[in-house]
Amino acid sequence: MPEYQRPQKLSEIADGKKSKKIKAATRGDDFSAREDYSLLTRHKQGKKVTSSVGGIGRPSTTRRQYKKKQRWQESNKKRMDDLENEAKDEKTPIAGTITMVEAQKRHKDRYNIYVDGVFAFGVSENTLAHFALFKNQVLTPERTRLIQRYEVENKLFERALHYLSHSLRTKKQVIDRLKKETDQEALITSTLERLESLGFIDDRTFAKSYTRTAMRVQNKGPQKIKQELKQKGISDEDMAIGLAEYDTVILNDNSRQLAEKKYATYKRRYSHTESLQKTRQFLYQKGYSNEEIQTALAVLSEHEVDEEKEWELLVTTRDKYWQRYRKYDNQKRRFKVKQQLFQKGFEGEAIHAAMDELPDESD
Repeated sequence: MPEYQRPQKLSEIADGKKSKKIKAATRGDDFSAREDYSLLTRHKQGKKVTSSVGGIGRPSTTRRQYKKKQRWQESNKKRMDDLENEAKDEKTPIAGTITMVEAQKRHKDRYNIYVDGVFAFGVSENTLAHFALFKNQVLTPERTRLIQRYEVENKLFERALHYLSHSLRTKKQVIDRLKKETDQEALITSTLERLESLGFIDDRTFAKSYTRTAMRVQNKGPQKIKQELKQKGISDEDMAIGLAEYDTVILNDNSRQLAEKKYATYKRRYSHTESLQKTRQFLYQKGYSNEEIQTALAVLSEHEVDEEKEWELLVTTRDKYWQRYRKYDNQKRRFKVKQQLFQKGFEGEAIHAAMDELPDESD
């Protein structure tokens, strides 16, 4: 190996030329540094480089996104806590004359308030307009606390509006989201009351809308929709009103169309009987009742079975299991193959005929 390609030993590197990560790795006080240095050394040696978190010495995209989102949530919660602490701080209330109102450079919709020439606090454009804050206005400690309290509530309200802007949400979903922003139950309660008074949260409207979408777009049955509404925190009364939106005609059409579609898919691989069983199970998972499933399958049961295709499927299945159970003696092998064919839903007479075609390997 040429000298310039030979990896240097740590003992050969002068202390002044070692990077911070290498120093940390040699001290053994930084796991990520030790891992990065190990990966770098293996890469220089031409060896395969992998990382415990994916990629070459760096986290995978999914993990990076998760870490970024986690840091963002922690940062938001810290800012909310800081605002709450300012709002309830009774020891050092800010009082004096507003000397300057300045728009923030990074956030154009927020403003810095200076009292007696010193930065006091930041407010949103909504808070600025609500309290009509302007230069030379005198602030008392009580008014300052009121402004800061309103700012905290307004910030939480804006977060809730942003969450609701993507789609309709239930009251439970909004509560769970707000709990990630703050631990103050009083703030959450006041924000919910404000949202409900403005009509942004309405569980009954949500239940109706969700039922119509699940019925028309996703072809879900009433039982599945009921289960999902319950998970989202909808009350029994609102759930019943929402499920009343499910039209009977659409219900029958959905179950019939799903049954025909899944039966055609299963029929390529399974017998007629097993295809019906699997279709029944699928409809049950989609949230349809036994009565609705029976009505949908009644039409499929009347379909004329393609005897030639059924026989080809039977022979293919028989050969598969005949090969699988080759380690058993002839009698036990035949018994196990027959058992599997009966479980697959093939007719008994056809099974016996197919088994008679197999060679007798008994000694």
